[in-house]
Amino acid sequence: MIRVAIGGKSKALLSHLTSDPPSQDKESYEQWEQEDLIVFSWLIQNIEPTIAGNLTEYPTAKMLWDALVVTYSSGRDKLQTFNLHVKANDIKQNDSTLEEFWITLQGVWGEIDRIDPNPMKCPDDIKTYARIRSEQKLFQFLNALDQKYESIKREILLLEPLPSAEAAYATVQQCFRLVGYPEWWADGHKKSTKGLGPKKGRAPTTDKNIDRKTATGFGGVAATRIDEEVEGFSMETGTGGKKEDILKTPINQLYSN
Repeated sequence: MIRVAIGGKSKALLSHLTSDPPSQDKESYEQWEQEDLIVFSWLIQNIEPTIAGNLTEYPTAKMLWDALVVTYSSGRDKLQTFNLHVKANDIKQNDSTLEEFWITLQGVWGEIDRIDPNPMKCPDDIKTYARIRSEQKLFQFLNALDQKYESIKREILLLEPLPSAEAAYATVQQCFRLVGYPEWWADGHKKSTKGLGPKKGRAPTTDKNIDRKTATGFGGVAATRIDEEVEGFSMETGTGGKKEDILKTPINQLYSN
């Protein structure tokens, strides 16, 4: 990727990774030296800081590049993949918003998919591998969620077949949007509550014949109507506005096919 980036700027600059410098007594040497410093600087800036500090003593960009190839090219992609998987498993929500946490996790997954794509050739194997990776992402997502989502996580894991991580994220996010934000939900956990849930002491106004297509979570899942006022929150399940009650409500009672 580094060679592609440098080559995209100038073929002359790319030659600094592959060709030896001209003799110092040639007129072209001064221009070459200036260009080489540009390439050298670009390489250093695109290397992990913990590694870059030990590489600044190389006299030319080519010598630096050759050292990088020898040191890191053998198994480099596997090491990078390993580090990304470790990073994905270590990510936790830690009271950040669902949106912020989700974007971070997706960024790491995107890097993994880029450097370690589906290697299968047979259509059935491609499908099987994709399903395994999808489940892996789902488990990482659920494991990283804060403790307050514990009941929702268990309900999602009981679904058959398991949803994708994307569908699970939509479901977790929708649970509170559909039943409203209870009093214990800190303002810092949501950007805005306008139009997302009922006000305190009020049940949401919904048509008994709610259009299920407009309240989907994942594949064919829709919100049940909310028709009974209980402590500021209303659901057919009869749960109130308390944290422990809402989170203990099974998803299949919050959502119906």
